[in-house]
Amino acid sequence: MSRIRFGILCLLSLFTPLFASAVPRDFAGVVHSFASFAALLVPLIIGLTFVYIIWGMTKAWIIDSGNEEGVATGKTIFLTGVIGLTVMVGMWGIISLVRSAIFF
Repeated sequence: MSRIRFGILCLLSLFTPLFASAVPRDFAGVVHSFASFAALLVPLIIGLTFVYIIWGMTKAWIIDSGNEEGVATGKTIFLTGVIGLTVMVGMWGIISLVRSAIFF
């Protein structure tokens, strides 16, 4: 096990120059780095929320179709997922608008 960890650390050390050259030099660079990370993370979170909504629909109307408590739980999952997705997409749009207005 120790040899595997050592091999992984040696492999990762080869990428150290890439990380060192990616250090931002000013505040605009820090903001750009954060915005780039968020641009990668937000679609992933939106996709997971969509899967959560599909799960709520499946749970409510297919898996627990005869159980009223299960249907109520599934409806709650569906409703919170739709509200969360709406808020996330709206905030993503506002952030994109502000980002394009400030950083051209």
